Amino acid sequence: MTETADRVTVALERAVGSAQVVSDPATLAGYHGIAWGEPIAKIPLPRLPSPAMVAVRPRTTEDVVAVVRVARESGTPIVPHGAGTGVHAGAAPVEGAILLDLGAMQQIFHISRTDRMASVQPGVVLGDLDAAAEPHGLFCGHDPWSKSIASVGGATSTNGVGYLAGKYGAMGDQVLGLEVVLGTGEVLRTRPVPKSSTGPQLRHLFIGAEGVLGLITRVDLRLFVIPEKRSIVGYVFTPFEAGLDASLEMFDVGIRPTMIDYEEEDDGLVQLEAGKL
Repeated sequence: MTETADRVTVALERAVGSAQVVSDPATLAGYHGIAWGEPIAKIPLPRLPSPAMVAVRPRTTEDVVAVVRVARESGTPIVPHGAGTGVHAGAAPVEGAILLDLGAMQQIFHISRTDRMASVQPGVVLGDLDAAAEPHGLFCGHDPWSKSIASVGGATSTNGVGYLAGKYGAMGDQVLGLEVVLGTGEVLRTRPVPKSSTGPQLRHLFIGAEGVLGLITRVDLRLFVIPEKRSIVGYVFTPFEAGLDASLEMFDVGIRPTMIDYEEEDDGLVQLEAGKL
């Protein structure tokens, strides 16, 4: 460990406790920040992809504030890390960085059937949120392939698009409010409302920004009522354009399937599958 790394590590241990600080090289090497493979840079970067200098696993917003203050005082960059299920290496650590592993922030503060809303920490896994919402007759509208392992904070920071986006929108469309720690160490909270009649909706500054403008520590998320019936139907069209016309006609008459998968098969046939929720 270099002198700088040792100094920053000691400062972090004092700020949040040694149990939440990771300095073991083998553990640090396991933070790839990408679902598979190793992160690579195709353009020149001032700091290359590399195991982080140190990692921190905060449990509260106050912990995140403490980490940001240490980073500011030492001039050390922070790389936020959710569940590491992204495929574009946006959470990949770089040389000399503090990796902020938000995966330990897994508290579900509340789920409201009346408001159809959940308030959670960023490390809550989407599948776990779905399981917690089900007894209330609700579910999460963001449904990516990685639902069982991806986190709410990661999906918000990347504005992820799941299989059900055709009806429920991208992850950012489902976010009502955020709590964010800014680079100054200040905490910004936006009101969990669908729309505001005055001023800009500040939450949109952080949705899809991948932690560049602030570190998300709490998400107020819209939930949806579980449908009484779900069905998947499939049709075969020849030629391809006929299926496209059929899809457009569904939208023209107000039919909005939750998911459409329309593709050409090897034998020249095309098949449309529409899932209705």
